[in-house]
Amino acid sequence: MANNSNSPYILEMRNVSKTFPGVKALDGINLRVRRGSIHALMGENGAGKSTLMKILYGIYIPDEGGEIILDEKPFKPNRPIDAIRCGLTMVPQEISPAANLTIADNFYLGREITQGKFFLDQKTMNKQTSAILKDLGVPMDVTTKMSDVSVAKAQLVAIATAVSNDAKVIIMDEPTTALTENEVEQLYRIIETVKARGIAIIFISHKLDEVFRVSDEITVIRDGQYVDTKPTKEVSKEQLISMMVGRDMSEMFQRERFELSDEIALEIKISLVQDITKILISPYVKAKFLVSPD
Repeated sequence: MANNSNSPYILEMRNVSKTFPGVKALDGINLRVRRGSIHALMGENGAGKSTLMKILYGIYIPDEGGEIILDEKPFKPNRPIDAIRCGLTMVPQEISPAANLTIADNFYLGREITQGKFFLDQKTMNKQTSAILKDLGVPMDVTTKMSDVSVAKAQLVAIATAVSNDAKVIIMDEPTTALTENEVEQLYRIIETVKARGIAIIFISHKLDEVFRVSDEITVIRDGQYVDTKPTKEVSKEQLISMMVGRDMSEMFQRERFELSDEIALEIKISLVQDITKILISPYVKAKFLVSPD
């Protein structure tokens, strides 16, 4: 995919907010994604990641006052189909293909190749789908029904479909959640192949190791607000966690110091002891047990 643009950014979200009844879900978010890069979006659960991506995908309409630029043009999707037509698509955490249709049929769903006005050109759809999947390094029998396809393969079909649609940006939401170790490695290879074609990927994950492995830049949002964007190679795991939770990691694990005193903190008088090991006492306090016959 040739880049004839002067801007290094394929996508820019400027001061984007979203308000639901009684809740400010997003407050002035900024996000800039470079062309042909893998950009991780990080934040705790409830930080606003999903809301932000649903705005990009045309599921939610943002509040007035913000601006979204896709490939140097204003971008205001009102429906997912609007986003797809402009070159932005999403591979959700849970793929919901048309299970009774084949891989090729799903690949061309909504843009079927026909012979004349009424008949599908199944042979051409099968041939082209097979060629695209093979070109991406994931050859499959495209006549297989999606109901017989694994989650991993369904994701790869979705990615290949986006590539064939001339996608400029692909959103991947927790893509490795349901994958085996081998399937994850295969997904990583496909991601690198897609990146090499100049397509940007917004990668959402809570797994730090994979974020550090695949991403070029990381943007963190917290409580619906923009925190920072950094090149992945310039941030440590500890720094990333601190950005996500809003406090220094060293402060989270400091222990309060105690000193022993002569004051008795616990005194128990009992007539029968069945199992004294079940009584838990802090090593920092003194305890006194008085046992007397019944």
